[in-house]
Amino acid sequence: MGIGFGAGLTGCSGLSTDQTEPTTEPVKDTTTTAGPTTEPPEPTATTERTDTPSPCATDHELPYSIPGAAETYQSGSVEIRNQTASETTVTLAIAHDDNTFFACSQTLTNGESLSFDGVTATAGRYTVTVSVEEGRSTTTEWRIPSEQNYPMLLVSIRGDDEPVIGCPGDREVSIQVRNVTDSSARAELTLRRDDRVVTERSVQVDPMSNTDVSLPLPIGDLYVLEVSSEEGRAEKRISACRGYEEKRITATIDSGQVELDSRRIVWE
Repeated sequence: MGIGFGAGLTGCSGLSTDQTEPTTEPVKDTTTTAGPTTEPPEPTATTERTDTPSPCATDHELPYSIPGAAETYQSGSVEIRNQTASETTVTLAIAHDDNTFFACSQTLTNGESLSFDGVTATAGRYTVTVSVEEGRSTTTEWRIPSEQNYPMLLVSIRGDDEPVIGCPGDREVSIQVRNVTDSSARAELTLRRDDRVVTERSVQVDPMSNTDVSLPLPIGDLYVLEVSSEEGRAEKRISACRGYEEKRITATIDSGQVELDSRRIVWE
């Protein structure tokens, strides 16, 4: 398995250059975070991996293909993790449009996880619904870009919260904020997931200086990062999925503008 480096999104400019070397300073700010951000304990039980276990049902041949959609290099896989302290029954359904092609109900002991290979064959948007006891339920989209070679869906059951659906990946995203102006600048960083604010952070950056910022994530997924200052505003869609993720994210504050740049890492 190799690692490829993809270019940043269209319309994003590269880093500004200056003869004066910026210096890096510690973050001077506070963080406001919505949703769970504390890393839950890793599963302690042995993960069972199977294509179609008996508690699961499908009326379709797997991996499921969307007609006319591009095939991914590897078929999409699914992992369910019970990261609570007690036994939990989890019900999972995956659909395309109104067609539910995969359904599963499984009781997992505390710390146990269950994985399925060969669930999807093509890129596209799938609807995922997960419910647990006491009526807690979450429905979200599983978005698989055609260039994501190893699509992976992660369902995380945590405490008394609703199930969290996303992908395996880092639980934070790192951004370097560069101020290339000759005056101090305040940058407001906002991370959104499905139009909901996940994390907000404000940093003060001295003239000709850099500040490294880490924003916590509830789970790996596709997010929108927005950076604004008195000089302007910029936003960019970033991925935080294992094998398909943004690295070296840089926000540059210049006279009259803010620029966002990054490098995407794609497993090949």
